[in-house]
Amino acid sequence: MLSSLTLLFGNASALFLAWLLVDSGWHKRNNANRHYYRGVYASYGLLISERWSGLIALWGWLELAVGVALLVDPLRTVAAPLAAGLLLLYFVAIAGALLRGRGGEDCGCAGPDGALTLTAALLVRNGLLLLLAALAFTAQFSASALLWWQIVPVSAVLWLGYQSLQQLLANRQKIVALL
Repeated sequence: MLSSLTLLFGNASALFLAWLLVDSGWHKRNNANRHYYRGVYASYGLLISERWSGLIALWGWLELAVGVALLVDPLRTVAAPLAAGLLLLYFVAIAGALLRGRGGEDCGCAGPDGALTLTAALLVRNGLLLLLAALAFTAQFSASALLWWQIVPVSAVLWLGYQSLQQLLANRQKIVALL
């Protein structure tokens, strides 16, 4: 039997990752962002012609579906590995781009309004997200003795930590650019 603390962090991780994937998918499925994401995908070495740009929206729908499925107990056994797989794919894509000397290009992490570029710090961030995805494997919303008043605040702290890390990374990049 899983400990209460493991269940708490597993449930909070699943809730946080659901937000992250839904937010990411929402940006990609928006028609106004397709040109932006075609450029981002090209910087990763994935050249997508105008004819195939619908794949970007399809990818966004996949992220949305996985995010929502993380919140449904019977679907989580499929959604948690898919979420971890998506995060691992992003980790590998960032590492590959950095190894090809493409650091400093837009990572596409926060949509067109994001200010992050490809750096090793993003690998660390994505490694932490992978750890949260591993915790999401333990989430059991309906079987948990924990109440939502415990899960939601912990998930909110994860969200605030993620947003703070994003801002710190963006500020660091701005300061380095000034030097």
